[in-house]
Amino acid sequence: MMDKKEQRELEFFYRFLELAKLPIDPASVHNARPPSSDIRCLTWQGDGVHFELVELDDFGFRSFQGSREGALCALEEAFEALPLSHPLKAAGALTNALVYVDYCFSAAKVHTRKAPASIFEWLLQVDCDFEGVVDKESEVKLPSHVEAISVYRGKFEGPIFEVSFKGAHFGQDQVGPLLSKKLSKVYSADVPNELVAYVADSLSFRPEVVRARFLRALEGKRDFGPFQRIWLADFRSPNPSALPLVPTSTDCSSG
Repeated sequence: MMDKKEQRELEFFYRFLELAKLPIDPASVHNARPPSSDIRCLTWQGDGVHFELVELDDFGFRSFQGSREGALCALEEAFEALPLSHPLKAAGALTNALVYVDYCFSAAKVHTRKAPASIFEWLLQVDCDFEGVVDKESEVKLPSHVEAISVYRGKFEGPIFEVSFKGAHFGQDQVGPLLSKKLSKVYSADVPNELVAYVADSLSFRPEVVRARFLRALEGKRDFGPFQRIWLADFRSPNPSALPLVPTSTDCSSG
């Protein structure tokens, strides 16, 4: 008899298969236990493939949701209030940007309400196509009560703002540690292994933020441990998706 964890794994794996449109025989899907991966199954051609699942959950997010929403709203409203002649809008410097502001843990509402003006001034000092992370060790002085500012560029309509609080459980980047833990594990299987990192309703970060964090955690890695392919699945409505972020060179499961 399956326990709740196994039932949950099957539920999300079937949802993943529907989104990814992999040629997996649903009747062949079964739970597995360590040292095997979470799921074992067969392609329609009869080839075996295993999947390890990991959920990107809220990490205590909801306990700080009010602080985060207030700080985020202040940024969005302040940018909306800027006149069209403001250099950030006139030059379109943020039209494809995701701006992630990491506040000090001690930052209060009064600080996050006042911060947007100085953050926008800071953005004017960097190149209009700047992409990367600037923290306290940088030569560029950050605004008061801000620990770091990250700017990502992508194929989306920006600016998109996101915030976290340094030192709080909420907003900490747990993607890197989760991936490192999975990549270092040893699985007993003589068939291809794939990793599915998935987002359910418990995570409140926007899809663009989750994907940016995921790609940052994978950046520079040449060895993906036991996995031939790594997926990011976002089950949240209205636009659920499943994307392979590390494609395999020998695509055993897509037959």
